[in-house]
Parts: sequence; C-alpha cells; structure tokens
Amino acid sequence: MFKRLIYLLIGLAVCSLAPAQNATSITAGGLKRHVGYLASQELGGRCPGTAGDLAAATYIRDCFLQYRLTPLAENGFQHFEVTLGVKEGPANELTINGQKAIPEKDFIPLTIS
Repeated sequence: MFKRLIYLLIGLAVCSLAPAQNATSITAGGLKRHVGYLASQELGGRCPGTAGDLAAATYIRDCFLQYRLTPLAENGFQHFEVTLGVKEGPANELTINGQKAIPEKDFIPLTIS
C-alpha cells in the first residue's frame, strides 16, 4: 500500500513537469488534496475490482489527461487479473535447507506469498 502511494506521488510530480496549455501548477496543497481523496474512506480501501478501485483509477487517469498525457492501453486503463481470497490452509509450508518451518511459529503465510 505504501509503495502504491509513493508511485502515485511520483506520477503526480512528473505530471507537474509536463507542459500543458492552461494547466495549473502542482502545489503542496494540490498534492495534499490528491492524496487526501485517494486515501479517503470514500474510496473504501480501493481493493481490486471494487467501485473504490475504479474511482481511484479514473481520478488518476483524468488528472493525467488534464496534463495532456496520452493514455495507453484501453483509454488509460490496463486490465489484468488479480488473485483474491487466498487463505491459509494445511498445504502452506516453508522448507529452508531441508528444515521444515512451522506456520505461525516460524513464519506467517500471507495472501501475497
């Protein structure tokens, strides 16, 4: 989540450097408004495939368009599959140098691992 926020801030900062006719300058207050909206409860956490996710993506795409950046892919959106709902189970295991680790004692399985 933190990495996504950093990438977003970098993207917004880069957009501030793009020449655009009638574009306003990026300011600290403007960045704060962008981040405030994207981190708001209104977007409900932005879990992939949710209305909050689409609202955040649309907001970012529209900001980029204001700076006259050319959208890539499908009108500025790149669609891809995301695996959700992975749960810990009996098949979770970790072996290092032939030694089996014990879940919850030696390691904690994550949905992204």
